[in-house]
Amino acid sequence: MTAFLGAILRYRPPVLFQSSRAFSTHELANNLIHGDRVALSRSITLVESSLAEHRVASENLLDVVSREISRRKSSIRIGISGSPGVGKSSFIESIGGWLVSRGTKVAVLTIDPSSMQSGGSLLGDKTRMELLARHPLSFVRSTPTRGFLGGLSRSSDEALTLCEGAGYDVTFVESVGIGQSETALADVVDVFVLLIAPSAGDELQGMKKGVLEHADFIVINKADGSLLKLSKETKHEFALSVAMNRRKHSFWQPPLLLSSNRAPYDQNEPQGEPDTDSVLHPGQLWPLLTGFRDQLDRRGLIEKKKIANRIAWTDTEAVELARDLFKNDPELIAERQYLIQQLSAGSMSSRSAARHLVSTLRGSGQRMPDRPTSRGQKKKQIPAKAQ
Repeated sequence: MTAFLGAILRYRPPVLFQSSRAFSTHELANNLIHGDRVALSRSITLVESSLAEHRVASENLLDVVSREISRRKSSIRIGISGSPGVGKSSFIESIGGWLVSRGTKVAVLTIDPSSMQSGGSLLGDKTRMELLARHPLSFVRSTPTRGFLGGLSRSSDEALTLCEGAGYDVTFVESVGIGQSETALADVVDVFVLLIAPSAGDELQGMKKGVLEHADFIVINKADGSLLKLSKETKHEFALSVAMNRRKHSFWQPPLLLSSNRAPYDQNEPQGEPDTDSVLHPGQLWPLLTGFRDQLDRRGLIEKKKIANRIAWTDTEAVELARDLFKNDPELIAERQYLIQQLSAGSMSSRSAARHLVSTLRGSGQRMPDRPTSRGQKKKQIPAKAQ
């Protein structure tokens, strides 16, 4: 912990958020590592901020938290996806409620779609997970997509890192939908669960093949009452399609399961292998999810996936930073306005205009500091130009 705090004490920490109780980066990082939910909420707000003065502070915070969690046992990340109304929030509250009742710290990150016109989001998942949100061992946070594709928000991966840094054992991520672009969720979680509504195959017609291929578990939810027969028919409809899909892992065939929050289930009973042919309570799925994750971990696939994800998000963030420059850099804004005039006059093609804009970006971009030279190696001196 001393090394952790020393890393952020080498610079003057900026004060974050103008409020009655402002936090420095030093305090925020320290409180976060000690599991303070207020600090976690403020940290996620910080990394979501688009203000330039918050960017450096958020990068320093994330660097420190990343180093801290590298010395810990990694938390479990579960992704939940499905069409609107399929019961994602109630499913997460049921399984999350079972986990917190056993002393497990649970975080839930829900991604809400943003309006393309106003940019606003409902962010109403706390009201749909009211019991779980009030539990002292849980943390529920809604995040708007703000136009970011992939079923996630721009800061989803960073929010996952912060939840892990705050000591949460399990983090659920609820995506915005099941379109072709929403498969990015499968890349940031350990286990990807796809929820299906009882629809007797109607949903299969509109389901994107890519989502099915990314799913580790396919669960027909709300399999109770008058929908039980329909749920079993839906399971039969999906069985053939799943069998024909290309496997994501050679050792794993994604199971088709029936689930209902109304299924009889005693939380105090010892956990065993559930009967996958019967209707299961969401809590009964937990040994199946962790059993599959253990198989991935034994093969080294969890760590391999995390490294690949860090690289992918680095590329994504670089593109987003370039997009921010186009919106905020005065030189780029002026160049873009000039190019718009040329395009409007028909004197330039879109491809040529894009090349000019990128050339301006390369000329105005900030360069990284010089890399440190090897030990004992002198820096090559560049002679000054002759006068």
